Amino acid sequence: MGLLARAVAPCSAALVTMAATACVTGPGAARGGVLFLGSDLLVGLGVAGAEFTGRQVLVTATYVVAPFLLVDACARTPAAQGTARPAGRSPRTSDGSLRKSASSQCES
Repeated sequence: MGLLARAVAPCSAALVTMAATACVTGPGAARGGVLFLGSDLLVGLGVAGAEFTGRQVLVTATYVVAPFLLVDACARTPAAQGTARPAGRSPRTSDGSLRKSASSQCES
């Protein structure tokens, strides 16, 4: 592979890191991360000369499905849906005003 190996090594490390990080996000992201890693493995097999029938179709299919699974899983996280609250902030009531925390109620 020669000079190509210098580019493949960091790219491979980044892909493995992405797949491992996706596994922490949830099962949907894990499937997307593993599928994305598999699609790049199929591309690598082609570069290495390991051609087989249907490889191009598999590469295309995995390149379409993997990002969809990753984005879908990330969009379903509580932070993306606006349900996550930063620590130390009081929740708001239905009229938009801040609800009193337990400590501020004790001071009244």
